[in-house]
Amino acid sequence: MNSLKDTIRILHVDDDPDFAELAATFVERQDDAFSVEYTTSPAEGLERLNNTTFDCVVSDYDMPRRNGIEFLELVREKYPDLPFILYTGKGSEEVASDAISAGVTDYLQKANGTSQYTVLANRIRNAVNRHRTKVELKDREKRLNLFFEQSPIGVIEWDDEFNFKRLNETAEEILGYTQADLQGQSWEMIVPDTDRGAVGDVVSDLLRDEGGYKSINENRTKDGEQIVCAWYNRVVTDEAGDVVAVFSQFQDITERRRQQHETSRRRHRLEQILKTVPACVVQLNTDGEFVFANDRAKEVLGLERDELTDRAYNDPEWDIRDLDGQPMADEELPFRQVLQTGDTVSGVRHTVQWPDGTQKLLEVNGAPVFDDDGEVESVVFSLSNITDKLEQGEELDRTQRRLELAMEGTDTGVFEWNIQTDEVYWSDSLERLLGLDPGEFEETFEAFADRVHPDDLSSIQKEIETAIETESMYHDQFRMLNADETYQWVEVRGRILQSQDGDQMIGIHQDISEEKAREETLDRQRSLLKAQQEALIDGLLVVNESNEIVSYNNRFIELWGIPEALIEQGDEDPPLDLALEKLAHPEEFQQKLEHLYENPEETARDEIELADGRVFDRYTAPVIGNNGTHYGRLWMFRDITEQKAREQRLTTQNERLDEFASVMSHDLRNPLRTAQGHLELVIEESDSSSHLDAIANAHDRMESIIEGLLTLAREGQDIGTTECVDLPEVINETWLVTGADVETVALSVESELTTAPRHIEADAAQLKRLFENLFRNSIDHSDEHVTVTVGRLDHGFYVADDGPGIPEEDRDTVFDVGQSSTAEGTGFGLSIVRQVAEGHGWTVQATDSSTGDVQFDITGVEFVE
Repeated sequence: MNSLKDTIRILHVDDDPDFAELAATFVERQDDAFSVEYTTSPAEGLERLNNTTFDCVVSDYDMPRRNGIEFLELVREKYPDLPFILYTGKGSEEVASDAISAGVTDYLQKANGTSQYTVLANRIRNAVNRHRTKVELKDREKRLNLFFEQSPIGVIEWDDEFNFKRLNETAEEILGYTQADLQGQSWEMIVPDTDRGAVGDVVSDLLRDEGGYKSINENRTKDGEQIVCAWYNRVVTDEAGDVVAVFSQFQDITERRRQQHETSRRRHRLEQILKTVPACVVQLNTDGEFVFANDRAKEVLGLERDELTDRAYNDPEWDIRDLDGQPMADEELPFRQVLQTGDTVSGVRHTVQWPDGTQKLLEVNGAPVFDDDGEVESVVFSLSNITDKLEQGEELDRTQRRLELAMEGTDTGVFEWNIQTDEVYWSDSLERLLGLDPGEFEETFEAFADRVHPDDLSSIQKEIETAIETESMYHDQFRMLNADETYQWVEVRGRILQSQDGDQMIGIHQDISEEKAREETLDRQRSLLKAQQEALIDGLLVVNESNEIVSYNNRFIELWGIPEALIEQGDEDPPLDLALEKLAHPEEFQQKLEHLYENPEETARDEIELADGRVFDRYTAPVIGNNGTHYGRLWMFRDITEQKAREQRLTTQNERLDEFASVMSHDLRNPLRTAQGHLELVIEESDSSSHLDAIANAHDRMESIIEGLLTLAREGQDIGTTECVDLPEVINETWLVTGADVETVALSVESELTTAPRHIEADAAQLKRLFENLFRNSIDHSDEHVTVTVGRLDHGFYVADDGPGIPEEDRDTVFDVGQSSTAEGTGFGLSIVRQVAEGHGWTVQATDSSTGDVQFDITGVEFVE
């Protein structure tokens, strides 16, 4: 299967339609990625280029009205970079020179035999790959420049000595310098003396690609102002690992640093206040058991922290009553209200009497703590002893809630936002969630908004307004900037509370980046799967175990002509039944379907004929999970109508060839045998046989020629099914068939050929025919003792002998039909050798061996283990 990106679309222009069709067929056989269309004139070729996208043009030279060079010049006017190969039977240095001047990509001269198409396919593939690489590099450079120019933060590119190479507009705004001011200058131009040592270490690390990717240091602007910048550096290396470029992104964080210092100062002041607040903070699980208490527990509850860990808020020894003195049922207790509603409680008052008779009036403020699934996992309370301090209760309310939300050990970020004053309180855990230091967050809504992704801010504001208007729970998911200057996903829940200080929102933040990453991974996998499906040249359909459609591609719709809307609405009948009416033999297809329904584990492949004459190759297999569960069935359909037509034409041609061979065998051999019989009678009756012997020899010669023609006709058909064959084994088996006289003929197989790899992909019967004809050629052309040697080449093998050899002037024609250097030879043996070799996609050539004798090289052969 080839993706749409891998498919190579080729336009072949040749005024000979038969040759153009033949070339298209052979080129497409070289690689499944090739798709060839052909035209018979440059004018039609230009029209095709204007209407269809092609990856390469292959053109003949000598054509009527406009030759290939003139066609190339017209193509170059509109498509200056499109690969263009001049494939011509008219070869000359002048034509080649004109083609190069006109901007031809490659130049190839037509040749005899099918091996030329292998060369053409390689030229096409190389030209297209070079073109695609060039286009991809341009795209990458364009994207890099867009990033550089449009980045919202400062970007600098450095040369290999860490001098300024270029700056974007944001960098110029931050530093006050223009690119012309700094180009070629050292980094020291923008670094004050106090920071040059530290920055110099970072520069050294970057140039060695050993670190230094993040740093914070002071910088100096053009007007001399000292600013603090956060730098994020990246080293770009080539395939050899050598540094080719260094990029830096940076931001002016001077104001942020000032705000951090101010926040830290306020935070320190708040911590000092909290140490003196007489409030008790506790945490209860869903059973009401104490899981945490601060040091104030002793003063409020009369128990040490350690003494609370084995007690519960609804301890039967505690006598809890409402303000009217009535005992409070378990479901009326504050922590039960929080657990049941998920809401906060505020200002709940009740009395409690300890076993020793001590009685206190408590004021309770509580809020839920949610787990990752949004369920309440515990409750946090602030408990105030207001027995003697009722007037102080409202005064302590805000501080008590802050203590509650600042509880130690929580993995959830907690916030409190006063909507009227815009003051925001952030818990340490929320700052840790974003990777910030305690106190680094400024306590304003604006500071929060600055960290929200710009695309999410308007949605957040609308959700908050809705929560305020409807007094409902606020719930949202959005992205926030963390300390690493990257965005992470958070989930926020909050509740609007009313107090004397104004409306407030109290809530929690949770990090859901991993969950979002998983969702994005699944979405990306689905998108990639869909893209892969659409890239298939086959129609694809996937159904579940209930035979309902799960997935399909557009090619399936095109092949079957079934309206997509009909498939999407989910017909009650099985989806493949929709195609039954389009089949030539629907009953047979239905029987096969029913068999597959009854045997869901089976795979099947067959050919189905449509009523309109098309033929599809159909493949189906079960979809099985890793645990062996059947999830449905996969169907794939490919239109093989043209392929079947070609096969039928080939069958017809072969039948005609067989008919010719039969006619030649019958109509030529019968008269020849009649002549041979009469000649024998004449020889018996005549005393003079010298002329008659010549006639007999001529008859024998005619018999050999007829036999050779029959062999050439029958053995010249296409190569059959190939298999992995043992080459030395085939050589030895063929040698035995020749019946060579061991006293005059010897076979030598070099040891390199008998060691791994020694197997090749071939039609075993045809391969034996190749060796038999080469062996007989060596034997028949040697009068004395001859040794035939078979050895390995880099990409093939050779057959050589130490016989008389072939004259150099005859080597170009030695494979032609009827060429023989002996009176007894038919001249068909080496022609058969060439046909068998080319049928496998190999090349055969007559050369000199290392000892100067004749040698036949068969190349283009791939050995396998």
